[in-house]
Amino acid sequence: MEFHTRQITGYLKNFGKAQLICSQFKTKSNKGKRKHLACNDLKATPRQIVIGYRLRWAIEIFHKEIKMFLGFEDVSAKHFSSVISHAHWVYCAYILMNSSPPGFPDGMKSMAEKQLMVNKIIEKKELSAGNQLLTQVKGPHRLKILIQKALNGGSAVGSLANCGFAGI
Repeated sequence: MEFHTRQITGYLKNFGKAQLICSQFKTKSNKGKRKHLACNDLKATPRQIVIGYRLRWAIEIFHKEIKMFLGFEDVSAKHFSSVISHAHWVYCAYILMNSSPPGFPDGMKSMAEKQLMVNKIIEKKELSAGNQLLTQVKGPHRLKILIQKALNGGSAVGSLANCGFAGI
Protein backbone atom coordinates (compact mmCIF):
# COMPACT_ATOMS: atom_id res chain seq x y z
CA MET A 1 0.00 0.00 0.00
CA GLU A 2 1.86 3.02 -1.29
CA PHE A 3 0.52 6.54 -1.16
CA HIS A 4 1.67 10.13 -1.41
CA THR A 5 1.03 12.36 1.58
CA ARG A 6 1.32 16.03 2.32
CA GLN A 7 1.16 17.34 5.84
CA ILE A 8 0.75 20.67 7.55
CA THR A 9 -0.04 21.66 11.11
CA GLY A 10 -2.83 24.18 11.43
CA TYR A 11 -5.79 25.34 13.47
CA LEU A 12 -9.35 24.27 12.80
CA LYS A 13 -12.28 26.26 14.14
CA ASN A 14 -13.91 24.56 17.15
CA PHE A 15 -11.23 21.85 16.99
CA GLY A 16 -7.89 23.47 17.79
CA LYS A 17 -4.40 22.58 16.64
CA ALA A 18 -4.33 19.60 14.27
CA GLN A 19 -2.32 17.82 11.63
CA LEU A 20 -3.90 18.25 8.22
CA ILE A 21 -3.10 15.43 5.81
CA CYS A 22 -3.71 15.16 2.08
CA SER A 23 -3.28 11.53 0.98
CA GLN A 24 -3.41 10.00 -2.49
CA PHE A 25 -2.73 6.39 -3.56
CA LYS A 26 0.21 5.98 -5.89
CA THR A 27 -0.97 4.88 -9.33
CA LYS A 28 0.68 4.82 -12.74
CA SER A 29 -1.51 7.66 -13.93
CA ASN A 30 -1.32 9.56 -10.61
CA LYS A 31 -5.11 9.88 -10.63
CA GLY A 32 -5.84 8.12 -7.33
CA LYS A 33 -8.57 9.46 -5.07
CA ARG A 34 -7.46 12.09 -2.62
CA LYS A 35 -8.41 11.97 1.03
CA HIS A 36 -8.18 15.00 3.28
CA LEU A 37 -7.80 14.06 6.93
CA ALA A 38 -7.40 15.94 10.21
CA CYS A 39 -5.84 14.48 13.35
CA ASN A 40 -5.43 16.04 16.79
CA ASP A 41 -2.54 13.70 17.70
CA LEU A 42 0.40 15.86 16.73
CA LYS A 43 2.89 13.05 17.38
CA ALA A 44 1.33 10.62 14.86
CA THR A 45 3.04 10.20 11.51
CA PRO A 46 1.08 10.75 8.29
CA ARG A 47 1.36 7.00 7.58
CA GLN A 48 -0.16 6.15 10.98
CA ILE A 49 -3.01 8.58 10.35
CA VAL A 50 -3.80 7.12 6.91
CA ILE A 51 -3.66 3.53 8.22
CA GLY A 52 -5.88 4.51 11.16
CA TYR A 53 -8.36 6.02 8.71
CA ARG A 54 -8.41 2.82 6.65
CA LEU A 55 -9.06 0.73 9.78
CA ARG A 56 -11.82 3.11 10.84
CA TRP A 57 -13.37 2.91 7.36
CA ALA A 58 -13.72 -0.87 7.72
CA ILE A 59 -15.66 -0.25 10.96
CA GLU A 60 -17.93 2.25 9.16
CA ILE A 61 -18.67 -0.34 6.45
CA PHE A 62 -19.47 -2.92 9.15
CA HIS A 63 -22.01 -0.58 10.75
CA LYS A 64 -23.54 0.30 7.39
CA GLU A 65 -24.02 -3.39 6.52
CA ILE A 66 -25.58 -4.39 9.84
CA LYS A 67 -28.00 -1.46 9.61
CA MET A 68 -28.95 -2.09 5.96
CA PHE A 69 -29.09 -5.87 5.84
CA LEU A 70 -29.45 -7.23 9.38
CA GLY A 71 -31.93 -4.83 10.99
CA PHE A 72 -29.64 -3.36 13.63
CA GLU A 73 -31.79 -0.23 13.91
CA ASP A 74 -35.08 -2.14 13.86
CA VAL A 75 -35.48 -2.71 17.57
CA SER A 76 -38.36 -1.63 19.75
CA ALA A 77 -38.07 -3.12 23.17
CA LYS A 78 -39.44 -2.34 26.58
CA HIS A 79 -36.28 -3.23 28.50
CA PHE A 80 -32.69 -2.20 27.85
CA SER A 81 -31.54 -5.81 28.28
CA SER A 82 -33.69 -6.68 25.24
CA VAL A 83 -31.91 -4.00 23.20
CA ILE A 84 -28.55 -5.47 24.24
CA SER A 85 -29.76 -8.96 23.25
CA HIS A 86 -30.88 -7.61 19.87
CA ALA A 87 -27.43 -6.09 19.29
CA HIS A 88 -25.76 -9.38 20.22
CA TRP A 89 -28.01 -11.35 17.85
CA VAL A 90 -27.27 -8.94 15.00
CA TYR A 91 -23.53 -9.30 15.64
CA CYS A 92 -23.90 -13.10 15.71
CA ALA A 93 -25.77 -12.99 12.40
CA TYR A 94 -23.01 -10.85 10.89
CA ILE A 95 -20.33 -13.27 12.06
CA LEU A 96 -22.27 -16.24 10.67
CA MET A 97 -22.90 -14.52 7.33
CA ASN A 98 -19.20 -13.73 6.98
CA SER A 99 -17.90 -17.14 8.03
CA SER A 100 -18.89 -18.87 4.77
CA PRO A 101 -21.93 -20.81 6.00
CA PRO A 102 -22.64 -24.21 4.40
CA GLY A 103 -24.35 -23.88 1.05
CA PHE A 104 -22.90 -20.46 0.29
CA PRO A 105 -20.50 -20.21 -2.67
CA ASP A 106 -16.93 -19.31 -1.72
CA GLY A 107 -16.77 -16.23 -3.97
CA MET A 108 -19.82 -14.55 -2.43
CA LYS A 109 -18.57 -11.37 -0.75
CA SER A 110 -21.36 -8.80 -0.61
CA MET A 111 -23.86 -8.83 2.21
CA ALA A 112 -26.70 -8.24 -0.28
CA GLU A 113 -25.88 -11.49 -2.13
CA LYS A 114 -25.69 -13.36 1.15
CA GLN A 115 -29.05 -11.96 2.24
CA LEU A 116 -30.63 -13.08 -1.06
CA MET A 117 -29.21 -16.56 -0.45
CA VAL A 118 -30.70 -16.63 3.05
CA ASN A 119 -34.08 -15.54 1.63
CA LYS A 120 -33.95 -18.41 -0.87
CA ILE A 121 -33.25 -20.81 1.98
CA ILE A 122 -36.21 -19.43 3.94
CA GLU A 123 -38.45 -19.86 0.88
CA LYS A 124 -37.67 -23.56 1.03
CA LYS A 125 -39.12 -23.75 4.51
CA GLU A 126 -41.59 -26.47 3.53
CA LEU A 127 -38.69 -28.84 2.96
CA SER A 128 -37.13 -27.72 6.23
CA ALA A 129 -40.46 -28.25 7.98
CA GLY A 130 -40.60 -31.78 6.58
CA ASN A 131 -37.12 -32.48 7.84
CA GLN A 132 -38.02 -31.04 11.23
CA LEU A 133 -41.17 -33.15 11.34
CA LEU A 134 -39.13 -36.29 10.72
CA THR A 135 -37.02 -35.58 13.81
CA GLN A 136 -40.02 -35.16 16.13
CA VAL A 137 -41.68 -37.86 18.22
CA LYS A 138 -43.94 -39.88 15.89
CA GLY A 139 -42.76 -37.53 13.13
CA PRO A 140 -42.51 -40.11 10.32
CA HIS A 141 -46.05 -41.31 11.12
CA ARG A 142 -47.41 -37.72 11.10
CA LEU A 143 -45.59 -36.99 7.82
CA LYS A 144 -47.08 -40.15 6.28
CA ILE A 145 -50.60 -39.01 7.30
CA LEU A 146 -49.99 -35.53 5.83
CA ILE A 147 -48.76 -36.99 2.55
CA GLN A 148 -51.79 -39.32 2.37
CA LYS A 149 -54.12 -36.36 2.96
CA ALA A 150 -52.36 -34.41 0.21
CA LEU A 151 -52.61 -37.32 -2.22
CA ASN A 152 -56.28 -37.94 -1.42
CA GLY A 153 -57.05 -34.25 -1.83
CA GLY A 154 -56.51 -34.50 -5.58
CA SER A 155 -54.12 -31.66 -6.28
CA ALA A 156 -50.59 -32.44 -5.15
CA VAL A 157 -49.41 -28.86 -5.62
CA GLY A 158 -50.16 -26.84 -2.51
CA SER A 159 -51.94 -29.75 -0.79
CA LEU A 160 -49.19 -30.15 1.76
CA ALA A 161 -49.48 -26.50 2.63
CA ASN A 162 -53.29 -26.78 2.85
CA CYS A 163 -53.14 -29.66 5.32
CA GLY A 164 -50.81 -27.83 7.66
CA PHE A 165 -47.42 -28.92 6.36
CA ALA A 166 -46.09 -25.42 5.58
CA GLY A 167 -46.54 -24.06 9.06
CA ILE A 168 -44.89 -26.91 10.92
